Amino acid sequence: MHQQSETHARAPQAGLPPAPPEIAGSAAPGRRFRAFGQTGEVKLDREATNGAFAVIEMTDAPGSGPPRHVHGAEDEIFYVLEGRLRFWRGSETFVGGPGAVIHMPRNVPHAYRNLGETESRMLVVITPGRLQGFFEEAAALDVVMPRDAAVVSEIAGRYGIEVLGPPPGDEESTVSA
Repeated sequence: MHQQSETHARAPQAGLPPAPPEIAGSAAPGRRFRAFGQTGEVKLDREATNGAFAVIEMTDAPGSGPPRHVHGAEDEIFYVLEGRLRFWRGSETFVGGPGAVIHMPRNVPHAYRNLGETESRMLVVITPGRLQGFFEEAAALDVVMPRDAAVVSEIAGRYGIEVLGPPPGDEESTVSA
């Protein structure tokens, strides 16, 4: 006898977004975007989780990565699939390859750079998922840094992102993953 599962709605807690619906099945390729020398593919859209989180596969060209920045509302988790990257988190520096997991908490300045001679790939979990919109807006306008710094600053401001400049010097890592 086949038993059907039943989904029960969960009540939201005060100040938190509603719980995401249960998600089953394989992740089908999603929307793709290109911005800042990165290519992103949305694996799990923020809308599918009621804004609780988004999962994006990011591909970075050799030597590329975002400037040092901070956002006050979102945490990010980076899971390295391919390549070798340097991550800056506050005053810490990490170098990681496939299998490395780096947590970038909200309110802590951070950046990363692809150290390899080939593209790197990571799964990035953003919670809550609002920052997905930042990447999609920037891609829609085809922004290029530093040419479009003013436009990027305006978009970043809408998402509570403050761009702080380039990552610190490329000193040796303090921790290797």
